[in-house]
Amino acid sequence: MDQLRKSDILDYADFCWQPPTSWICLANYDKFLHTDGCFTQNPDWAPFKLKSPKNGNPDQKPDKKKYKPPQETLAATFTAIIAFYKYLMNEEYLYGNPAQIAKGDCRHFIKDAQVKEVRRLTESQWQYVVDVTHELAEQVPIFERSLFVICALKTLFLRISELSERPNWSPEMRHFWQDSDGNWWLKIYGKDRKLRDITVPNSFIPFLKRYRAFRGLSPLPGSGESHPIVEKIRGQGGMTSRQLTRIVQEVFDKA
Repeated sequence: MDQLRKSDILDYADFCWQPPTSWICLANYDKFLHTDGCFTQNPDWAPFKLKSPKNGNPDQKPDKKKYKPPQETLAATFTAIIAFYKYLMNEEYLYGNPAQIAKGDCRHFIKDAQVKEVRRLTESQWQYVVDVTHELAEQVPIFERSLFVICALKTLFLRISELSERPNWSPEMRHFWQDSDGNWWLKIYGKDRKLRDITVPNSFIPFLKRYRAFRGLSPLPGSGESHPIVEKIRGQGGMTSRQLTRIVQEVFDKA
């Protein structure tokens, strides 16, 4: 690591911008498969994913040679490398951060000086999404979780990350709490690593009760309840931001 220079980081960025086609897959796969008590490498997994156009021909496979990572992915790559270098500097293994310098010189970043319009759903659009999700949940019980997530985002004005499992925070049912006046609140861990309590309107309580009934829990949370707010269907613990994003995207695709 101490021999790497800015040019090496930029070479890596070039590689990530146009990786070999054998390193690109067309869907999300688990990196390892659990078979007979052992984990084996999944041959379908690849470190880069090419998304198919939503309105494209489903019978026509995308051309892997046209892969280009989104700007957000490229930025996240640099963020991870820069953070690793900072850790090594704090531990006095290294005394410089070439990744920080390389980020400013990376030719693949597009500098956008346009005025960006903030796109939000209207109330009627939100209600349509809720109605569609409600119909899905009536037909297929697994969508009860989707209905709860959509209603939480809409009614409580939450970010997806605020419902997700993170290394330093696990949203649990006990974070719903009721004050002496009978008002419900939710404790969330949000931006700038701050805890805050947000009001839970009465209109949300029926969706909370419905989702808890689906999970076999009592109608309302208790103070010592450690169940995740949004539970994985398979495995233990709460869901990550990526998993929650897939749930939301699936609903929007059906709507």
